[in-house]
Amino acid sequence: MDSDLSNKIQKLNSKLKDFPDHWATSIVDSIWTQYQKYNRISDKQVELIEKVDREFEDDVIFRQEWDDQKANDWKKCVDYYSRGPYYSNITRKARSNIVYIPTRGEFDKLVNNKYAQRYLKNLHVPAKFEIGDLVQIRKNRSWYADEFAMIIEDKGVQSHVEGGRVYTIQFLGKTDTAQLEERDLKIMRQSAVDKKAKEKDNNV
Repeated sequence: MDSDLSNKIQKLNSKLKDFPDHWATSIVDSIWTQYQKYNRISDKQVELIEKVDREFEDDVIFRQEWDDQKANDWKKCVDYYSRGPYYSNITRKARSNIVYIPTRGEFDKLVNNKYAQRYLKNLHVPAKFEIGDLVQIRKNRSWYADEFAMIIEDKGVQSHVEGGRVYTIQFLGKTDTAQLEERDLKIMRQSAVDKKAKEKDNNV
């Protein structure tokens, strides 16, 4: 039995026992069990142990660097990605343990990708509309194009795209409501109201 390798696997396995959610915990435990039984492991398993050992040391350092800013960005991105299918294995883990601190790799995947960074940036962009504002739906929303409405609820930023804040609107003169993104709306102008009224009169 290679004593150096044996000690490395045993120490790594022991350390990982304190991190049951770590992706490599069960793998290293299995390799250690095999090593004890057969006094050997494959070359690929040796490479995996070396890889896990390096990454785990980095994860320990990352935990020491964990601060309120990282925790805040992490929580926001967990909430964001929990609404869709992406990174579901990570978000499930995070949502089942509110004090969970991710590995550096998990944090990079969830928070440091370009879409998450755009979403976090959008969260700091002030709302363009306020409750009670009268708006007109832009032409690119063809099924609501040029309709007039009132902002009745600000549901916050829900997308990484520019103008991704979502509002609940109520169409003027109707009880119907809809949820549209900020990029789909513009302030209602009197000239637009007058133009629409004139078009309606011409069609009578």
